[in-house]
Amino acid sequence: FDSPVKNYMYTEWLPHFIYKKFSKYEEILGQPLSYANMIEQFTAKKFKAKEWMKIIKNSGAKYVVPVAEHHDGFAMWDSELTEWDAKDIGPKVDVVGELAAAARSAGLKFGVSFHRERQYWYYGSPYPEVAAEIEAYPERAGLYGPYFELSESFLQDYE
Repeated sequence: FDSPVKNYMYTEWLPHFIYKKFSKYEEILGQPLSYANMIEQFTAKKFKAKEWMKIIKNSGAKYVVPVAEHHDGFAMWDSELTEWDAKDIGPKVDVVGELAAAARSAGLKFGVSFHRERQYWYYGSPYPEVAAEIEAYPERAGLYGPYFELSESFLQDYE
């Protein structure tokens, strides 16, 4: 399989790039591509938090800090603030919750990294394809937004 993202290092940037650069995805997959559709196919069928923590602990690590939400708007925990989370869509698993329990059980410190504040530019403002998708499927707006501009108060809060 010749991936159109082979020159990009991080797969967590895929949602950004599919709307920005890669029209070849539709050719490869034979269907229009959207990040929302990709999430529905995400199963995490090989996810085993306890096995991960055993490997991490055996490496000598003292703590674990996974990304709980990248700029993409998809929460990897059972969120009460959005339906776009791993417990409700895709794998149907509270990934962060299971990792936290397994890390603590293994005697590792646990924290999370959260990047939602950068979502304002991740999908453009929004890109025309994202805007068209939201218009066609209004229920997806929560994944791709809300859109906002950087303000002085936001920047002060962020510091």
